[in-house]
Amino acid sequence: MWPREQWRKPDILGDAAVALAARDPHASTGRAWLDEEVLRELCNVTDFDGYACVAGNEPMKIPW
Repeated sequence: MWPREQWRKPDILGDAAVALAARDPHASTGRAWLDEEVLRELCNVTDFDGYACVAGNEPMKIPW
């Protein structure tokens, strides 16, 4: 497992799930989303500091 500095709080998953559930289901068919993508694209979130388990740290980006 990654060190705690790389973790995010589970709230990010809940917020992303709510955003996707509120969306027209036909608008996202066949797309795989990452929680950060959902919040950036659907909710215009740009500051993810509140989701960090350790303040001031940003998780490593997934290279895909």
